[in-house]
Amino acid sequence: MQMNRPIVALALMVVMAAAATAADIAPYSAGLRVGPLMGYTDAVSGGAQVFARYPLQEALELEVLAGYGRLSGSDFATDLALVGLEALYTIPIEGRWQPLVRTGVTGIRHDIAEYPAVRSGNAESIAWSAAMPVGLGLRTVLSHRMALEVTGTYTYTLRDDLDNRTDPKGNDWLFSAGVALVF
Repeated sequence: MQMNRPIVALALMVVMAAAATAADIAPYSAGLRVGPLMGYTDAVSGGAQVFARYPLQEALELEVLAGYGRLSGSDFATDLALVGLEALYTIPIEGRWQPLVRTGVTGIRHDIAEYPAVRSGNAESIAWSAAMPVGLGLRTVLSHRMALEVTGTYTYTLRDDLDNRTDPKGNDWLFSAGVALVF
């Protein structure tokens, strides 16, 4: 993915600029989420996402996101670029922290950057796939225009070769934790 890194960086900058612009246009909000990322066979790696949101109802928001992550294990590394559409429901309760639930659909482009010594014969090194994230989190309001969120998300992918291994037990999955600043 050496040649594509500038393209991914440029795309993330464009999305960040659009998200920042959207945050200035009420009722939109935008933000940045960062945190660890890991799969079943992987070491803990990292990822980042930028997003823009639009409220559909009082406690329901629609989120458009783009991000980058890297899965790595003892003998492989895979770059992940993603775009997605998610719904966030904030459970309206009293108190400083409000629970939230998130789910949606994500497109993931994987690029296996480092291969293991033993490779699966039918694994594609570069490909797109769909994924379904489901997550839980907590949100606290910092000011009238800023909030902090802490989330954990399980993502079931429709591929089995993100780590360049095919497993007869099923498709790959990812877990990410994140801290987001929403403005």
